[in-house]
Amino acid sequence: MPTNENDNVPRKGSQLALIPGAQAVAEDHPATVERRAFVDGLFNELNAQLFRYVQVVAQLAEAQGRMVIAERNLRLTREHLKIILSRTDEDVPPDWQNVLRKVRFVGARLGDAVVQVLQEHGSLTTQEMLDKLNAGQFRFRTTSPRREINAAMLRNSKVRREDDRWIYDGPAAEATGKEEELPFE
Repeated sequence: MPTNENDNVPRKGSQLALIPGAQAVAEDHPATVERRAFVDGLFNELNAQLFRYVQVVAQLAEAQGRMVIAERNLRLTREHLKIILSRTDEDVPPDWQNVLRKVRFVGARLGDAVVQVLQEHGSLTTQEMLDKLNAGQFRFRTTSPRREINAAMLRNSKVRREDDRWIYDGPAAEATGKEEELPFE
């Protein structure tokens, strides 16, 4: 077993005191080659798993950083294209409209996105709202998107719940005279 002659690890008999109150193995039972090899194998596997864990954590952080940059680039490109398209008299091709609908919620705040969807549809269930947000590539922060949607709806004074449906109670989107731009995170 790996040892360090100068370590200051508390010991009970010949064993490390890893568990408070644990009974030490009696001194007259020396460790066998098999036992030592078995414990060495466990320790080496623990070290290997620790190394893999640290690598996965680093890969996750790297992926999160790349995702944030990709999201910002996609959002900025979408907004730039919308500005350019708003300055022309030409109709936007239908296949372009489909793509623009697919990225409409990239980088948006959940509370603003749910209000915009409810303005368009009047009332929806939580599952229908989830489907609409997913179709617009909204990125949820947790693995419980329905819970996030429910919390966002409950915090919004323009939204009320009736049975299993969420209903928009705010001013109509047409009253402003233009499509509302979503604020981003």
